[in-house]
This record gives sequence, structure tokens and C-alpha cells, in this order.
Amino acid sequence: MEQLLDVSVANSLLDGALKNAKDKHPIDAQYDQLKCNLEPVDAASDDWKLVEKMLKRTHAPTHNTWSLKLTHLFKCDREGERKRFNASIKNRMLLWHGSRLTNWASILSQGLKVAPAEAPSSGYMFDKGLYFADLASKSSQYCFATSKNPEGILILCEVALGKPYVRLEADYEAAKHCEEKGLQSLFGVGKSCPDPRDEVVLPSVVDDEKVIARTGSCTANKTALEEAKKDEAAGTDAALLYNEYVVYNPNQVVMRYVLRVKFEFASFNLDDEL
Repeated sequence: MEQLLDVSVANSLLDGALKNAKDKHPIDAQYDQLKCNLEPVDAASDDWKLVEKMLKRTHAPTHNTWSLKLTHLFKCDREGERKRFNASIKNRMLLWHGSRLTNWASILSQGLKVAPAEAPSSGYMFDKGLYFADLASKSSQYCFATSKNPEGILILCEVALGKPYVRLEADYEAAKHCEEKGLQSLFGVGKSCPDPRDEVVLPSVVDDEKVIARTGSCTANKTALEEAKKDEAAGTDAALLYNEYVVYNPNQVVMRYVLRVKFEFASFNLDDEL
């Protein structure tokens, strides 16, 4: 259902662009319909270097059948998104999100959306919400790229996590439980994560808050696991290989970067990529 809704949005945007094209080039008319400013980032810039480092280094060891190459990078400012952002929620991180190519016209024009109530609830480990990762390769799986169609789109978002509901295992009613506990997000604790000793602190694009960007290679998530196991409400078994972050309100998300990436499906040595 979500896929059909996204395709429907894309078709509506295309129809609107054709009607309003007038003297504009059709591509310019389609871009205007997105109402999302995309500013190309130079490959020699600090932004490119940071994002490329994150892309290459936050690649999980079990995701060893492909590598990711950054081909294009854009700064993103979606109309109205920063004004709607709930700046009262702190604990910000720069996190990854991936999706199919067919979904991006909808995402860029309307933002990330929580699945509607009528959508099937199966498949959501932590209820219906907006899912993010601190490992690029984890999010890249949701691009569903293939060797015949090796292009994908990823975004890096500033996500306001606030005080999280910590889980070691599934909770299919996590949204309700977060609300009941007065918490603003869910943190699914994985067995491995980017090395927290290697992170960059960035300024927010909406206020004076700090935003944490993880740039380290994958390592054992010892501290977070130990803390989670002390909390009976978190569950007992560590079911996740890698961290997951979920928010249940789109106003906790601001898209900052859009990446076009190429999937290289071949054996490779991660050490050569760092």
C-alpha cells in the first residue's frame, strides 16, 4: 500500500509539472513540483569528505556482498520542514534512511511519513514509525538495488531522539508504549555499531543544538548492551545485529543530505575502502 501511495504521489507531481510547464524545461518544471531545494555539493568540499567517510566506514561486516560508492551529493532543504521541526526535543543524531527509487518523489516532496493506520502492521519490529540506522550499509538494503539496477538513493537526516525507549527485542506496540512512558523515540540496541569514539559533532540546521555523526568502523556495542540488559523493560535477548532508531512523529526529522550511490556487487576488502 505504501509503495502504491508513493507511486501515486509521483504521478501527481508529473501531471502537475506538465500542466504548469509553460516556458520551462520539463525537468525544471518537475523539480519545482518537489518544493525541495537540492544544492549540489562539490567533491572537494568538507561536506563531501564527511559524508563519504560515513558511507564507507559505517559498512557492516555481514554486508559483504556489496560496497557503496558516492556519485552525487546534495544538501537538502524541503519546504516548511525546518519550521515544523520540534526543536524542543534534544539528543540529535545524523542518521541514515534508504528506500526504493520509486519512493523518492514522494519522500522529497512530502517528507518521510509514518505508515497509515490501514497499512498492514506485519513486518514492523518496533511498530509503525520512521526507521533509521547509524550504519549506511544497513539502510542501503532498503534501496533494493541489484547488479542490473545498481543505483540507489540514501538520505542523511537530523533526527531528534530525545529520551529513547530502549529495546533489545521486538515490541510491536512500541509507539503506544513510548507515548505511555513519555519517551520520544525507540532505540533498538544492536550487537555491533559504529565505534562511538570516532564521531563528529555538527551544528544543527534548525537551532544551536549539537548533532552527532557516527564515522567509526563497526565494533562491538558493549556499553549500550550492558546498560540495556540492566533494564527489565528492554527485554532479555539481543535480537538485533545492528542499532535501529525509530521516531513516531515526522516533526522529529529534517532531511540534510541526499546521496546518489552506486552499488558495486563484488567481493571487496573493507580495509581497502577506509
